[in-house]
Amino acid sequence: MNTFVLEIWEDSFEQVTFYTVRWESSQESETDKFFSRFLQGKEEFREDFHELVALIEDIGNRKSAKPHYFSRQVATISELPPKMKVKIEELTLNLTSNRLRLFCLRVSDHIVILFNGGVKTSQKTQDSPDLASKLRDAWDFAKVILEELQDSYGSINLDNFSRRIIDDKGNDDQIIFER
Repeated sequence: MNTFVLEIWEDSFEQVTFYTVRWESSQESETDKFFSRFLQGKEEFREDFHELVALIEDIGNRKSAKPHYFSRQVATISELPPKMKVKIEELTLNLTSNRLRLFCLRVSDHIVILFNGGVKTSQKTQDSPDLASKLRDAWDFAKVILEELQDSYGSINLDNFSRRIIDDKGNDDQIIFER
């Protein structure tokens, strides 16, 4: 059985708590794998990466996780960045040409779960070699998490006041799932 951990990735933002997932057997979360790859990555994707980071920081600190930021849907999950122009303070980002995709699940205006991602090279995300397996994993993670959130007897609940996902034992920093 594959076991994964839902854990807080970043909770210092004023508006949003970002969670991530990590295979229990791995030291690095799926989101950290994405960030490690593109933080030190090719010059070709540096601007796309910095735009994505600026968007996440803006959502987290100023705008919250409003649905229009998550309008690029692939079944139950979303791809960041959205296909739109975004004004961040004095800077306007035209994200329509950004080639990077970071898969995520918007749980509420104040809770977002980030997965992994990569470079989109095909018309359809699932046809991009760099994204296909990461997309399937994101769907699998989201399916398990959503089932638990939607089940009235599920093992996790939302606390929007504290911007946390809490399991039935009161844990909110690491929650273990078996699938």
